[in-house]
Amino acid sequence: MDYLIHIVILIGIYVILAISLDLVVGHTGILSIAHGAFYAVGAYTVGLLAIHFNFPMIGGLVISLILGAVASLFIALPALRIGGFYLIITSFAFQMILHSILQNWISLTRGPAGLVGIPNPVLFGHHIESDRAFLVVACIVVILVILLCKKLVNSTFGKVLRAIRDDEVAVAAIGKNVTLYPTFRTLR
Repeated sequence: MDYLIHIVILIGIYVILAISLDLVVGHTGILSIAHGAFYAVGAYTVGLLAIHFNFPMIGGLVISLILGAVASLFIALPALRIGGFYLIITSFAFQMILHSILQNWISLTRGPAGLVGIPNPVLFGHHIESDRAFLVVACIVVILVILLCKKLVNSTFGKVLRAIRDDEVAVAAIGKNVTLYPTFRTLR
């Protein structure tokens, strides 16, 4: 039974990743290959903060969001001037560079062996120790991510992103500043 619970938890994690990838590729039209790199930045940040500084999980998640946003600037700033194949190459290069750093910085990440000794998280005073507790947390997070993404996609911001994806020139013609929105010229 523990194996099945573990598989369902992994499915929940991958559902979150798939929803975020759909948000980037499907709704905004950004062709980026660095999705796994941002996942790694977040995961390693939370893990390393918990191991070395006994940081609480919620605080680690907030810091991982900030570091993920900073890491995204390494792709976003150069990509403001490029699009299409160049954006794909830039994001792929970022993914490969981060992968090399994580694999070869043995003193920090333990390389291919991965992080060990990550303490069990404490959420709102409750220790999450059993597989069933992790399953409940994973299901709650999946539901929250689905609701948040649905809200974002149906908002005015989401509608403008889809409009830019469909026809950037038309959106600029009606007065929207397309460079302020996080989308780039994609392959046409």
